[in-house]
Amino acid sequence: MSGHNPAVYFEIPVTDIDRAEIFYKNVFGFKFEKEIIDHYEMLLFPFEETHRDFRSFGKR
Repeated sequence: MSGHNPAVYFEIPVTDIDRAEIFYKNVFGFKFEKEIIDHYEMLLFPFEETHRDFRSFGKR
């Protein structure tokens, strides 16, 4: 896959954000950053500003 067209935004809706955090931490092996965005509790995947990536999943 080419690095020229990375995914820049996606959401993974979850009902249990704490369980999702444990699951994805075990799958990917990294720590998430927690934030509230537009009244939604979100966990942000690590990203680098150089690509303007913004990846997250949140409790609905």
